[in-house]
Amino acid sequence: MIQHITNIIENSIGLDQVENYHHMCRLLSRFRSTHTLVEVENDPLYSKFLDSVAGFSITGLSLWEWSENSITPLLVFWLKSSSTKDYVTQSIEITSPVDIKIKEILSKIVTCYLASLLSLASKSVMDGDVAES
Repeated sequence: MIQHITNIIENSIGLDQVENYHHMCRLLSRFRSTHTLVEVENDPLYSKFLDSVAGFSITGLSLWEWSENSITPLLVFWLKSSSTKDYVTQSIEITSPVDIKIKEILSKIVTCYLASLLSLASKSVMDGDVAES
């Protein structure tokens, strides 16, 4: 499954269509519900998979206007990927290469998500969608 998802993302197979793109996001959000960390963490392709999904996520968060409904599934994937370990408060010792990679990716995902929220707020103000106080 990891290899196929990575292949689809890296080659953008069908992802230029909003519906397919959204289905990929939904598949990713269910990925960790279907596969345990033990199953995927030891897969030799897992690191490449994380890099591919990170790039896909950052692009998706940056293009929030194109597929607004896909943001939540992307964030759910990263929540599930990081929820087994505490990458945020560092209350655990992060030693494995996968742990280090996920922590670095989470920082980028959060930054990109916040930037997309600011972009949305700015657009709302410019379009006059914000009620005046």
